Amino acid sequence: MRQRRILYNSDGWNIFFNAVHPDRPLSAQDVGGYVKEVAFSGSQVDTFILCVNAGLAYYPSRVIPMYGQEGYDPKDAVDVPASQKLLGENLRRLLADGLDPVGLVIDQARELGLEVILSYRMNDAHHLDEDTPMMPPFWREHPQWRTDRNARFGGAYDYAVPQVRRFMLDQLAEVLDRYGHKIDGLELDWMRFPRYFNPGCESQGLAILTEFTREVKKLIDQTAAARRRKLLLTARVWHRPDFCLRDGFDVFAWAEQGLIDFLTISRFLRNGEGTLDVAAFRSQITSLPIYGAIEVGSHNVWPANADERAIYDERVRPHLLATPDQYRRESLRLWNDGADGIYLFNFFCPRETGIEPDFSLLAELGDPRTIKKPSGEFAYCTSVSQLLSQVEAQKE
Repeated sequence: MRQRRILYNSDGWNIFFNAVHPDRPLSAQDVGGYVKEVAFSGSQVDTFILCVNAGLAYYPSRVIPMYGQEGYDPKDAVDVPASQKLLGENLRRLLADGLDPVGLVIDQARELGLEVILSYRMNDAHHLDEDTPMMPPFWREHPQWRTDRNARFGGAYDYAVPQVRRFMLDQLAEVLDRYGHKIDGLELDWMRFPRYFNPGCESQGLAILTEFTREVKKLIDQTAAARRRKLLLTARVWHRPDFCLRDGFDVFAWAEQGLIDFLTISRFLRNGEGTLDVAAFRSQITSLPIYGAIEVGSHNVWPANADERAIYDERVRPHLLATPDQYRRESLRLWNDGADGIYLFNFFCPRETGIEPDFSLLAELGDPRTIKKPSGEFAYCTSVSQLLSQVEAQKE
């Protein structure tokens, strides 16, 4: 079995809007830098996972628009930070120079000896305003094929609709056709966002998503045979089996039927959402690697009223990033619980607040023997008042 000590997920967005140098046009060297910064000497990152879509594509596509095409540019969106509005312009510029943005990342990662897996967001719901420039015509033109907007994570695609599933399969087929000759696999990211059926219809979705995964597996195997190389199919799902089955992810059937090659279990956004139940998955999935994801978010704390909303950004949000010791605790727990490796999601996001990620952790977390002992006691907070009290106590 291939060793995957740390699997590093890049959302692609942070690369292509040039998070480190948003004040200058993105160059091929800049793109490579986002891979090199995690593959330094002593790094335990073995697998680089690149997300290649979020509603639209980060590559030239015949199925959905690419960010930056006329009418589909983040610069025209109202809910995108100014620094990130350059994403479309950067993608256009690279293409004008004869460069494939996603291909640049793949080539750099392979040059550094990393396993490369492309991640596909199966139902991204970041931008769902009716006039958004960040969703494709298919979504705009078929509101009847969306899930209930009032449901949690609702408003994106309803996978009970055959046309929706065909649309997503066409996207995945194109990704494999375009990049299958130089990647190691494809990840189905079911956690962006975990709403695939209308409330009350999720149990019917178990068979639907299993059959969908079977169709993707066929695409994987066909591509692998044509390219004469092995290609993996993986999935990122909820951190608890009951959550998976609740939302239509019959991961035990996927594993038993040989549809996936490994599984990543994950919370949605913050580590305080609950413990990753490695043992519960391992009790029924004994033949596949299971990786545990650590989020950049820490406490699962949200404003409960107007007073808390008024102080949230200034007094609360700065304490919602996972600290180095929190990463260490989470990693040690996962290793002790029998995880096969550590999966990092949104590790780069501190840059959005002007803070550099602690990349030195990438030389620690992939081996329990190299993880520095966390200091003191720690518990995740569940309310704004509890978190503020914890912050004050730490000052004393």
